[in-house]
This record gives sequence, C-alpha cells and structure tokens, in this order.
Amino acid sequence: MAFKAVGVATSSILTIQFTTSSGSSYLVNADATPTLTISTGGSVVSTITTATNTSTGAYSATWTPAVAGEHSLLWSFAVEGVSYSSSDTIFVLTAASSTDVSDAPDVGTANTCLITGTFIDAAGDFLSGIRVRFSPDLAASRLSGVGFIASDLTATSGANGQVSFAAVRGIVGLLTISGTDLVRRVTIPSQTAVDLFDLASTGPDLLEVQELELLDLPRRS
Repeated sequence: MAFKAVGVATSSILTIQFTTSSGSSYLVNADATPTLTISTGGSVVSTITTATNTSTGAYSATWTPAVAGEHSLLWSFAVEGVSYSSSDTIFVLTAASSTDVSDAPDVGTANTCLITGTFIDAAGDFLSGIRVRFSPDLAASRLSGVGFIASDLTATSGANGQVSFAAVRGIVGLLTISGTDLVRRVTIPSQTAVDLFDLASTGPDLLEVQELELLDLPRRS
C-alpha cells in the first residue's frame, strides 16, 4: 500500500472503491451512502456522512485535517443488506502550504479528472521536483470524446511536495514518476478526482518480470 500523506489545513479527497476478492472492481453501489469515520489517538475527529457516489461502487469524501499525526480511516457501508467496513491509514504533516491548482481545463471539469498526490522522504519532509508524466497510448488511442490528444502531460511537485493536474477521462496511457521504478499503464477514471497513488495501483507493473507460457508441441514419429 502506498504511503499516503496530506498537510494540515489542506483539503484532501479520500476515496473508496468496492472490489472483489481478486481485486477487480465490484460494480454495485452501497445500500446507502457510506459513512467515513476519521480518528487519531483513539479519538474520533470527524464523521463524514455526505460522501459522493463518483461511479458505480466508488465514493469520495472531502476532508480538511486540523492536527498533524497518524489518522485512521474507517469506511462503513452495507451492500444488499450485509454490513461491511474498510480501514486505511493516512499521515497528516505540518508546514503544508496551499495546493497549487491550475485554472479549469478548457474542455471543462465534467470531461476531466483531477489527479493529486503528495511526495515525502523517509524522514517525513516534503519532496519538490518530483516529475509525473502521463503518456497517452498510440495515436489511435489519443482520440478522446472532446478532441485529439496531441502531447504528453507532465507535472512537478512543489515546495509542499504536492502535485496536481487534470487529465481527460477515459484515456489509456503510461504513468511514470521520476526517481522511482514506477511505470504503470492506467486508464483515467470517469470521476471528479482521484489520488495519484490509487490510480497507479490500478495498472499492471510493466517492469515486473513476466512468466512465459511454454507450449507443448506434438512430436512426429
């Protein structure tokens, strides 16, 4: 699981996607809007009951942390009358400046997805200059519903370690992060926003050694 971190007083989008035991998306909505409970040090600091249903089986909620430290996230929901819960951990860091979000895309936010992430080192300090590149697949795949994608997309983390950029929904391409071995083929989701590391986790690792499937050919006598 990716190390997730946000800054104090910085609005963050927290998401959940229903999946099957094999990790594929489970295309069914909850019986009612899931509840997100956020706690730190054993005390509940926020309870969010207004999550947005961004797509079938996916929900997001906006949260602005007030204090630094490790926080526990607990999503509670029911599907077809059966109660479930999903937990995660997020780290809130101090000295965060506001996120530098560019102007709205010319094609409109309804056609794009906002991708955000925060980079830190092992000591917990923000990392600037980390470059994220998204390269759409071959020309045939660059034709979206709003136009032809004529170039790659790049974004660089600022002094607060944060990177934020919009990409046209539905595009398939390579996502790479400088200084790491992360290379993933991903599809930009049809939703308002997504965490960069959650997006990366949806694609296969193209640098992973693949096993060859050998065929047994019949022998002639």
